[in-house]
Amino acid sequence: MSQVSAKFQEYFHHAPSLLVNSPGRINLIGEHIDYNDGFVLPASINKSIEIAISANTENDVCTLVAADFGQSFQFRLHTLEHSTLGWPDYVLGVIQQIQL
Repeated sequence: MSQVSAKFQEYFHHAPSLLVNSPGRINLIGEHIDYNDGFVLPASINKSIEIAISANTENDVCTLVAADFGQSFQFRLHTLEHSTLGWPDYVLGVIQQIQL
């Protein structure tokens, strides 16, 4: 069991419905030029992001937990507002765009 899954279970008292791991990558040369026929050299790196997700069917309150920061953030799904923590805004921005 991954550390993220274990932290999820510790915080929410049940297993996540979905566990996703996305490897990191960098572009050694060329950023946003590949679609203009430019040269690029992407490479994978030894960093990644792992996310554990589970549905909340009780209400529209969502909870984000950053295990590496030891912080959590709650928000209402239908009334998004910026966070004072900073890191939740990346997730809130994606949710906001999906809701458009």
